[in-house]
Amino acid sequence: SAAGEVEIMVYYEDFEASFTITVKSLDVTGIIIKTPPTKTEYFVGESANYAGLALTATYSNGVTATITDGYTVTGFDSAAPGTKTLTVEYEGKTATFTVNVKAVELEKIEIVTPAAKTEYFTGEEADFSGLTIKATYNNGTTETLATGFNVTGFDSATAGQKTITVEYKGKTVT
Repeated sequence: SAAGEVEIMVYYEDFEASFTITVKSLDVTGIIIKTPPTKTEYFVGESANYAGLALTATYSNGVTATITDGYTVTGFDSAAPGTKTLTVEYEGKTATFTVNVKAVELEKIEIVTPAAKTEYFTGEEADFSGLTIKATYNNGTTETLATGFNVTGFDSATAGQKTITVEYKGKTVT
């Protein structure tokens, strides 16, 4: 039950003998990543999730065991995009794995609500109040915007149908 020297006594009929054995502590001699976490792709600003991470620990007696908790992971940083090397520590031994952090980028914009005013007389000024757009990002998030985008193509100098272009962060919709 504990490491150290243990005296063993043997009795047989009227005889007795003793001998000493050494009980060695069972130590982890190394670890490897058995299964990386289920999530290894992140977007900037996301929190770490190590679900599914499993280690194989090798002990001083040669036995191996699967470890699914009790370890610590360091090195995660989703403040900037790039490949990050994370270190797993268990019982003083370490192993590493990598995750990829991607930048959040705008994929597309769509008009949610057109401007309230869509008919003009020659010479009238543009009024795009009420115009809202939906911005969709590569991380699956969306936001609806009523300001912050550019509107071009308006010209009331001549009569006729005009195509108006809305631009936001390099993406356009007409």
